[in-house]
Amino acid sequence: MTIDLNALKFKFKFTDNPEMPATMILIIGQFEIRGFTIRKSIFENKEPFVAYPPANRSGGGKWIKIFWTDDKELWNSFCKLVLEKFNTEHTEYLISQSINERD
Repeated sequence: MTIDLNALKFKFKFTDNPEMPATMILIIGQFEIRGFTIRKSIFENKEPFVAYPPANRSGGGKWIKIFWTDDKELWNSFCKLVLEKFNTEHTEYLISQSINERD
């Protein structure tokens, strides 16, 4: 099955933490995958990035990813799309926060 990246939807929950400005839920049709994080880059003047896909800890203490692809090009396209949506919605969030603070 091939998933059309343009059919994906995202729900962001914005935080006041500059190191992790948002968490994200990926929506594929009627399914939701929770646990994505958007993190600030440790490098100066770099864009935020999709830090870690959701994972669960196994009985042995290892982290097991519950969402991934071996296709690096597809993963990069996915991350680019997420960050485009994040930047748009985060800018709107910051503007609304600024307006609310003035009121």
